[in-house]
Amino acid sequence: MIIAVAELLTYLILRVLDEEGSWDEKTVIYVSDNRNTVGWLNDRYSKVAVVQVILRLLGVAEARKRCATIST
Repeated sequence: MIIAVAELLTYLILRVLDEEGSWDEKTVIYVSDNRNTVGWLNDRYSKVAVVQVILRLLGVAEARKRCATIST
């Protein structure tokens, strides 16, 4: 669980720090071998409170930059 949360948080930080805008208005494919991370990103749902906050922040970042994330 901790590794999956760390992966998700790392992705959020990379998304927010993209100051050049290389991900803007694009669909980003996040590849992970962690089923929790993949499920959270695709479903945008978790019972874990920390993950819920990270997913909301990711949603805000995606809305501002008009991009989307899918995971495999």
